Amino acid sequence: MKTALRVGCVLLAALAGAWRPALAEDGLTLCSTASWKIERGEGWASYACTVPCAGPWSTCARPSPDTKGANGKPLTTLAFTADRMGGELRWNGPLLGEYKAGLATHPGGSGDTYMEDQAKPLRTLRLDLERQGLVVIDIHWQKGAKGGKVGPYYGWLSRLSPQGVTLRELTRRPALVLGWARDNLVPADKKFGTLGCSAGSIATYAAVAWHGLDSRIDYQLLTGGPPVAWDPGAICTGEVAETEPKGICESDPALTCTSDEQCAAGARCALPRHGPRSARARIDVSGLKSLIDYVSGQENVCSEGKASAALKMSSLRETAAQVRVDHPVDFIVSTRTGKLTSPIGLIVTNDTDLTITYTAGRTYSSISTTDPAGKKWITYPGIHCSWMADPSYLAGTVYGLILRGLKLPAPSPKE
Repeated sequence: MKTALRVGCVLLAALAGAWRPALAEDGLTLCSTASWKIERGEGWASYACTVPCAGPWSTCARPSPDTKGANGKPLTTLAFTADRMGGELRWNGPLLGEYKAGLATHPGGSGDTYMEDQAKPLRTLRLDLERQGLVVIDIHWQKGAKGGKVGPYYGWLSRLSPQGVTLRELTRRPALVLGWARDNLVPADKKFGTLGCSAGSIATYAAVAWHGLDSRIDYQLLTGGPPVAWDPGAICTGEVAETEPKGICESDPALTCTSDEQCAAGARCALPRHGPRSARARIDVSGLKSLIDYVSGQENVCSEGKASAALKMSSLRETAAQVRVDHPVDFIVSTRTGKLTSPIGLIVTNDTDLTITYTAGRTYSSISTTDPAGKKWITYPGIHCSWMADPSYLAGTVYGLILRGLKLPAPSPKE
């Protein structure tokens, strides 16, 4: 039924003349080239296409100058603005015949580089997926507003003015892009999934939880998060609402806890505050708090351990506490500290010490799915998003999860 409705909507859109460039009032504008007019002020940025695309979108698509697909041809790129933030898409042509499914990837952090460029082994995963008939659609954003404690720039999380906003408002940007990609790059009768780590998991999950894309998305792999978004106020104060569990076991988010001893052997109790023995975690969590302050337009409120009522509209717990979907959803969280670099930079702590296992676990528990494949909670023995740089884990676990989620057979990547 979902596919039939999707095909019908696409046909009606075509009959209505919807195969035209997106209009600015829709929030998404396609650009003729990767060139933008940029306005910046303190803590904000606004982008507009230098020259909007005037014809069908295919007339404004350009070959990638440096990246090829499994078919040996350059990937195709297309520039855009989404709610006045600039970015680009890129995707591969079909290897044989038409695509069997689609997968959109969204990078972590500010998103100002493709996910594959954050961890080079992801290129092999992309090529393996292309060989199985997927169109892999990568999203990246321009630098946006100049940053502070969080990083040099805020990218897709940039405000449009000095006034504060909410995560719900900012995540409309990737939702617009995902919706366009689904409608224009993936055959209507084929499945479409998303993959993101860290802030990339906020960007992709919010498209369903906040922006109504459940009927257009068929699978989600959420990793390293979503951070912060379950309850930003709890990250600020380290304390949860009375109705919330004080902690969850990192091995199973259905199990509540207040100490490690209450979890399975070797598993820890994940809390909404940084690990008590990790100085590095304190630094990394302070970065998350600074991001909350930046988004909400406040000065040293969350950073000083306080929360405000303004954070409620950035909270999944307050606005999307029960989400029912009809597709599989899988989570990967990193639960051990190892090497001292993360693929997305800055953060060098595992997700449990970083509060992310808690927020991801509460999000996981809020989701119910009618799909027989259900949902999975998977732990990875590394630091935040470090699975992205693990070739064997990508070729085995991640590759298998994506094909399973998209209802495709899962041969060896080398077949």
